[in-house]
Amino acid sequence: MKIIENTSDRLVIVERPWFLAAIMVLFTAAVVHGLATGWADMEISERAILTCFAFLLPLGLHCFVHWVRAEFDRTTGRVDVSRRGLFYDQHRTYALQHLKSARAEVQNHEAATWRAVLEFDKRMLAEMEPARRERLERLNAQGFRQAAANKAPLTAYYSSISNAENVAKTLNDWLGQKEQGGVAPSSHRSSRPPQPFVNEDTASGA
Repeated sequence: MKIIENTSDRLVIVERPWFLAAIMVLFTAAVVHGLATGWADMEISERAILTCFAFLLPLGLHCFVHWVRAEFDRTTGRVDVSRRGLFYDQHRTYALQHLKSARAEVQNHEAATWRAVLEFDKRMLAEMEPARRERLERLNAQGFRQAAANKAPLTAYYSSISNAENVAKTLNDWLGQKEQGGVAPSSHRSSRPPQPFVNEDTASGA
């Protein structure tokens, strides 16, 4: 995870998991090659296991490996988070005024695996579509999402090289600029009021 723009009015964070994607693609290719060359010599159980792996690895690539771009913009009063992956394209927009903070969420202290999570206030939940809020709460209760409805993890996975702690600190410092008078002069800022909460979902999958 990397910060590619940091000004008084804009902060842009990106996640480009090339390494993870490459590992999964190579592993899938190795499994498929093993099936193709050793099929005749395999037991039925071995064929079944490797075939399952050959299908599950691309599914994991589709579900978890996403290129993420998060834009925080004071001139528009918006937070735009886009995620793109294999057969996957999702965009969500939140009101910047509803963003309370960011934090680095740890999954395993010993392995030091982290992910960055955005935390919004109760107003965000009040303006969210009831069906979506109920779905997020249900997924969290079932252990699939592992985040409350007012929280938005930037990545679905935890990583030891995610730089989540630095990203969360930088974002919290950027959010604090407004209270500390660190916002750019009004002559350089848009007069548009903060935009209301909008939730756009253009996810598509196969």
